[in-house]
Amino acid sequence: MKRLAIYIIIGVALLLTSCHIVSSNNGDLDGLWQLTVIENVQTGVVTDGRDNGVSWAFQGGMVQIKANSLPLDHVIGKFDKGDGTLRVYHMAVFTHGKGDTPVEDATLLEGTGVTQLDETFRILELNSNTLRLESSQMRLFFRKY
Repeated sequence: MKRLAIYIIIGVALLLTSCHIVSSNNGDLDGLWQLTVIENVQTGVVTDGRDNGVSWAFQGGMVQIKANSLPLDHVIGKFDKGDGTLRVYHMAVFTHGKGDTPVEDATLLEGTGVTQLDETFRILELNSNTLRLESSQMRLFFRKY
């Protein structure tokens, strides 16, 4: 009986030490967001982001941007969430099994809300359902999937 108890304790200890739980301090930002409205701050032109199937996904320190209008499979990058800000940078084209190619021309991201390869947004609103961002050129409205 003692031997069985020792085996059970060892088994449980091995299970607990083999699991690695990754967590982030991104709060409500983590997850998949649909870009619903893109507003050009300078011209006032409003575009329906749903027409292009634009979505942004945040996890850990990575962001993935997908859009039907992108000439690319999808774009991945890094992000930093600060006190009231969100910086998106180091964008690269992700191609399955072929490696990542750095995006060197921001016009490839047209229609996604990103206008610069290293862009900082003010977080106007962030909760479990809504994300609103503003850069020097764009105001973006998201809803969480």
